[in-house]
Amino acid sequence: MAQTGEVTAQPKFERELERLESIVSKLEEGGLPLEENLKLFEEGQKALTRCRSTLEAAQVKVEKLLADGERQLIDPSSLGR
Repeated sequence: MAQTGEVTAQPKFERELERLESIVSKLEEGGLPLEENLKLFEEGQKALTRCRSTLEAAQVKVEKLLADGERQLIDPSSLGR
């Protein structure tokens, strides 16, 4: 049995992704009433939006870090020559 501290220790993105995967599995299995399918689909769309937002923010951060690193590699004194 998992301890309660384990669930909250998991990063938010990973929890969202696991929930999204769970929703997709349930929808693919079928057999659920239409209302339940709609509810799961809506929840999945929201989880997908949150995951995409997190990934986009991470991409921006990585691009900024890479750009900052490239600027540091250039020797400013060599630019004027």
